[in-house]
Amino acid sequence: MRGLIILILGLFTQVIFAQNLDMVELGNLGGEMEHFSGKLYWTNDSADTVKLSAWTDRPELSFDQKSVLIPPGASASFDYSLKVEGFKGKQNFEARLVTEDDVVIHGWLLKTRIFEAEHDVFEEYLHEFYPFRSKSMVLNMKSTFKGQSLKASFSLFNFGGEALDLAGAYTNKENVSLAFGPEQIGHNAFTRLSINLQTKDEALGFTRENLSVFAADSSLLFTIPLQFTLENQPVTAAGDEVPHLTLSKLTHDFKVMEQGTMERVDIRLTNTGHAPLLIEKLEANCDCLKYEINQKELSTGESALLTVTFNAKARMGYERKTLALFTNDPDQPTRVITFKAHVK
Repeated sequence: MRGLIILILGLFTQVIFAQNLDMVELGNLGGEMEHFSGKLYWTNDSADTVKLSAWTDRPELSFDQKSVLIPPGASASFDYSLKVEGFKGKQNFEARLVTEDDVVIHGWLLKTRIFEAEHDVFEEYLHEFYPFRSKSMVLNMKSTFKGQSLKASFSLFNFGGEALDLAGAYTNKENVSLAFGPEQIGHNAFTRLSINLQTKDEALGFTRENLSVFAADSSLLFTIPLQFTLENQPVTAAGDEVPHLTLSKLTHDFKVMEQGTMERVDIRLTNTGHAPLLIEKLEANCDCLKYEINQKELSTGESALLTVTFNAKARMGYERKTLALFTNDPDQPTRVITFKAHVK
């Protein structure tokens, strides 16, 4: 009877964990690697010592340890090896920790994409930042509110001709921390670069800068462009004594324009709140959009004139550009004006 209950519990638990597996993104792997090695971690939050072994759904995924004793409150790592050779495309590998009674304690789903050969890699990884190649021309961290952190991961392919030791690698920016996985990679192999950027002292708006990465011995590994956008965080202000920006228009269509010509439009910005309004920054997403503003600090009821000029030189077809305004309006600190044109 006890064995039947354990079996039922084990099957029930397996069903639960099959739907609640921790996702482990391995990024892209090159078929030339033959094998990829890594670690999975688990912490025993129970009051009992448990003896666990790892189960996998595919023979290509194997674990070094047959079983591990884990005391209460202790963490354990499980070394695994993933056979890459002979596979290509998107692959999923499932792993579970099970007790001696076959009860599932925890589960992971390892996700990766395997490239068949080097020439397949070079078709996607076109951008060279020696000794790496990347899919993107720039590491785009996207956007967040000022004071918060940005996190992102990127796959890099080592084509430098020799193995790399990335343990202890660091960057020239004090507010950026890095992690590579794996840290030891050979030639024609992938690593996953994870970046954490703290935005405490960064400026509002769009930033693009070069990120230099150094090895533990302080030698330069590579330099790659990094970009991100920061906005003021909306806040719920107490009372009515706050500024508020009102725009005379949020979109403008220049309609049909001849290539090489210029058109301009005036937009009125008014502080309809009850505290001084500060226009901290203006930022266009194209050099073809120029702007002038006659005043950036507005008292209650006061207006400023924003003149925006669109230059159709070297432009063609349907154009859609934006101008962002960053202010101290607590309700909408970032406002975006959209401009359209059909250049012939």
